[in-house]
Amino acid sequence: MRLVILLPPRHGRRLGIISALTRVSYARANMLLRLFLLSVAVVGALGDPIPDVEDCGSKSGTFSAVEVVPCETNPCTLYKGSHANLTLTFKADHTVKSGKASVHGIIAGVPIPFPIPDNDLCKFASPSCPLDAGTTYTYMYSLEVKKTYPSISLHIRWELKEEDGDFHICVQFPAKLALSTPPLYKPRPLLLQPQKPYLLDKLRETWKRLFADYY
Repeated sequence: MRLVILLPPRHGRRLGIISALTRVSYARANMLLRLFLLSVAVVGALGDPIPDVEDCGSKSGTFSAVEVVPCETNPCTLYKGSHANLTLTFKADHTVKSGKASVHGIIAGVPIPFPIPDNDLCKFASPSCPLDAGTTYTYMYSLEVKKTYPSISLHIRWELKEEDGDFHICVQFPAKLALSTPPLYKPRPLLLQPQKPYLLDKLRETWKRLFADYY
């Protein structure tokens, strides 16, 4: 014997609506979970503030943040045959019309110059020169880590100097030079514009691909 329960039409429609809402709620929860995981992955790809950064003699200026991409370890590992993208946030105490950047690897206390093809401070500062006193600026540069460099632990010293004045920003942090390229990073030159809009555009594109069924 089979028991069959017949529900009034209105009641049946209510159950159908509840079932549909349950499916929608589940879909939204699943979508939010996937978005959360995606956001974690995107944030993980960004450079974190570097620990153990030292001021190595700044004057007439101060820095507030230093970031390197990629930097998955402490100390940061710079992969030979790729690029290390540095972002330095700083202020000057007076107007700076022009300046130069320099990079050294400190090995056993001895500074070894890292050649940079373009050492013009103003070209890689945002906003560009002249640098006004008390204004926050961002210097961004993509340093080539040559394959010929030895695999070694060292300190990276990065300096920004005014050509005809006292402005001098000097930061130093520990790093390692390694052979292999990290699997999660595709070496690329650092954009001169802030990276947030670029990352948000990529996040929107990924969102649309993942959740195309809900549009």
